[in-house]
Amino acid sequence: MKRFKVIFLSIALCLLWSANIYAESQWEIIAGDKMHLVSYGFIKNGSQQNKMYPSVRNNNAGEYLLLNASSNTLYWNNSADGNRTYRYSIKGDYLYLYTIKNGKVNYNNYMWIKLEYCEPLKDGQGKLYWEIYTTDSNSTYRYFNLRFK
Repeated sequence: MKRFKVIFLSIALCLLWSANIYAESQWEIIAGDKMHLVSYGFIKNGSQQNKMYPSVRNNNAGEYLLLNASSNTLYWNNSADGNRTYRYSIKGDYLYLYTIKNGKVNYNNYMWIKLEYCEPLKDGQGKLYWEIYTTDSNSTYRYFNLRFK
């Protein structure tokens, strides 16, 4: 079943790119799978200023994002700020994150993450994964890997 999902998602992603469909569909395809943080840093005028990696030292080893499409909830886990939960909405390339406090969504307090690209690649053993590159409203860029089992 997992192998079928990998093949199906790869074909779907290629069709989306070739049909020039909005990135909104890319966010929807990513939903349900963990996006593991690979590297990140500060971005200024479109240029990456530094590069950091998740680690025990940085207090973010194993950091990942997980979108739950059925509840429009994003789980941001193992970050240096701890585990966080946001409500999200998708508008084109942008994923808007709204804070949740005391069970209530604050639609006036938000940040955005822009999906710059999502590219299927193969690792050294020939296994397919996606490299996902994002930027956000806090001038941070991030590279994620989405791997299939």
